[in-house]
Amino acid sequence: MKKAVIFDMYGVLVRRNLFVNEQEDTEMTQIIRELKERGVLLILLSNIFIYSSEHFKNKFRFLELFDKLYFSSDTRLSKPDPRAFEMVLKQNSLKPEDCIYFDDMARNVAAAQALGIESYVFEGADATKNKIGL
Repeated sequence: MKKAVIFDMYGVLVRRNLFVNEQEDTEMTQIIRELKERGVLLILLSNIFIYSSEHFKNKFRFLELFDKLYFSSDTRLSKPDPRAFEMVLKQNSLKPEDCIYFDDMARNVAAAQALGIESYVFEGADATKNKIGL
């Protein structure tokens, strides 16, 4: 199992219906809880420009389980810019091989892979569990 798991939010942890009737994916929330219990570093890396991380922490309580939240509205870096991934690695003293990353956008996955991060286009909770090794 990897030292850190990096997730995108919309399309992975929250059903993609931006700002209208948004709902967390409860199967993914359970995976996050299992990872937390195992001591895996949990990182969120999301391209959200409208609101700050505080807005989403209030809206989605499962975000409290994450060790670090990176929203583009706060960092001013957005995926697929490699600097967004490099910032996450540097600030958490991680090497690319320490991480596994899930996003619903192929271009973001490709950008992370180019840096050596094991990365996958999100295909649902079951596939995620298999790739993580849960």
